[in-house]
Amino acid sequence: MRTTTTAAMTLLLALTTAACTEEPEEEPLRVSSKDFPDGQWPFTVDAGNLSCEEASVGRAILFEADGTTYVLNGPATILAEERGWARMHPIWADDPGDSRNKIPTTALEDFAKENC
Repeated sequence: MRTTTTAAMTLLLALTTAACTEEPEEEPLRVSSKDFPDGQWPFTVDAGNLSCEEASVGRAILFEADGTTYVLNGPATILAEERGWARMHPIWADDPGDSRNKIPTTALEDFAKENC
């Protein structure tokens, strides 16, 4: 009986410790072209969800639109294949002043760093 009680207590302690050490998932931030005036919105879609995920390679910044999660920075790109995330090129808008370039994602990345 004592062994069963000890085993049960050990299991309960392990489950409680695991639950306390897991960080809660943060809700994604809804962002849109209206939030980034002056031509800073870098996408061809009008809105989506911005989120960050801590990983061993750094904080991955992600943008989800129409059911697809796109990578926005280096750590996210490193994890893209493993996690099933897409490159942002299909929705990355051309710079209206120079169609050979894309609109920088800097403003969106800075916003994510401050709000994720």
